[in-house]
Amino acid sequence: MESFSYLLLLFLFSCLSPISESIKPTTTRRPPRPVKGVNLGGWLVTEGWITPNLFDEIPVNKDLLDGTQIHLKSITQNNFFCAENGGGSVVNANRPSAFFWETFKLWRITESTFQFRVFNWQFFGLDDQARLVAVSTSTDDSDSSKTFELVRNDDDPNRIRLKAPNGSFLQANSDGSVTANHPEDTNWGDDDPSVFLLNVVGQLQGEFQVTNDYGHDKASSVMTNGITVVRIQVGWWIMFEPNPPSPFVGGSLQALDNVVNWAEYASRSGLYAIELINEPLALGVTLDSLERYYKAGYNAVRNHTDAYVIMSNRLLTVDPTELVKFASGFARSVIDVHFYNLLGIIKNMMEVGIDWEKKGQVSE
Repeated sequence: MESFSYLLLLFLFSCLSPISESIKPTTTRRPPRPVKGVNLGGWLVTEGWITPNLFDEIPVNKDLLDGTQIHLKSITQNNFFCAENGGGSVVNANRPSAFFWETFKLWRITESTFQFRVFNWQFFGLDDQARLVAVSTSTDDSDSSKTFELVRNDDDPNRIRLKAPNGSFLQANSDGSVTANHPEDTNWGDDDPSVFLLNVVGQLQGEFQVTNDYGHDKASSVMTNGITVVRIQVGWWIMFEPNPPSPFVGGSLQALDNVVNWAEYASRSGLYAIELINEPLALGVTLDSLERYYKAGYNAVRNHTDAYVIMSNRLLTVDPTELVKFASGFARSVIDVHFYNLLGIIKNMMEVGIDWEKKGQVSE
C-alpha cells in the first residue's frame, strides 16, 4: 500500500476592501492603489515569536512562563494527570492520553513556585487526606495552600517533582490517586512514584510574561531598552499610568503620547492606512461592541489624518460581510477580511491548494 506523508499548510487569504472613496476637501497625496507591503509585527504588542530575544535573559524556567499550558505524566503509572470532570473533584493519574481535562495552565508565582489551574478554572490543592484535588476557583499569589514548588532534574529538565503545600512531594499511586506524602529523597529513577514527565503544550509570550518573570526593575529596563522600535502597549493597565498594577511597568502611556506628538507623520504620504485592531475574535467580541470601538477609533484618526482606516473583520464570524453596511458610512474606510484554510498535503496538494486560493476563494 502506498504510504503518504501528511503536512499541514496554513493559507492566509487577506482581503482589503475599500468601502468609501469620499474624502475631505484637504487631503494628503498618497500613492495610487494597489498597495504592496509587509506587516511589521512586534511594534504595538510584545510577541515572543517575533522578538524572542526579549525573553532570553529570564534566568530560571523561561519555558514555564505565566499562562503556559502543560501535561503531567506519572512515570511509574504511565498515565497522565487528569482533573476529573474538568475540575471540582479529585485529580488522578489514570489517563492513557491527554486532552482538555489533562491540560493545566500555570500561574507563575516565583521562578520555581506555581499554581495549577484546571479546565474548569479550579486550582490544585490538597484535601484533608493530602489527596490532590481541584475544587476552588479562588486564589491569589499569596495563597500558599494552592502553591506548589516545581523541582526539575538537572540532567533532564522534563523530569520534575512537585512539592505540595504540606511540605511533602506528590506521588502517583497504583490506584490512580495522587497524594502528597512522599519524602524529599529521590534518585530520579523510573521506579520513583514522585517523578513525573512535564510536557509544554502551549505558551503565552506577551507583556505580562516579560514583566512578571523578569521582575519590576529588570522589566523596566527590558521594556525601555530591549524594544528598539515604537512601543505602544494598548492594554487595560495603561489607565493606571505611571504606576500600573503589578507586574506591569510604566511607560506605555508616555509612548502613546509620543505618537500624538509626532503629528508630522499624519501629513506624510508614507502613512497610507491605520488598522484599528487585528483579528478580534467573534467568540469573545460582539459586533455591537466592535462597531462602537471602530467608530471611536475612526474619529480619533480623523483628528490627525485622512489616511485610510482599516477595520478588521471578526475572526470566525459566520458572516464575512457583517461590517459592509457599517463601514460604508465612513469615508476612506477599508474592511480587512482573513480566511484561514488548513489543507492536508499529499504529493501535489500544495499546488492544488494554491490554485484553489487563486481561482476558488478569490471569486467568493
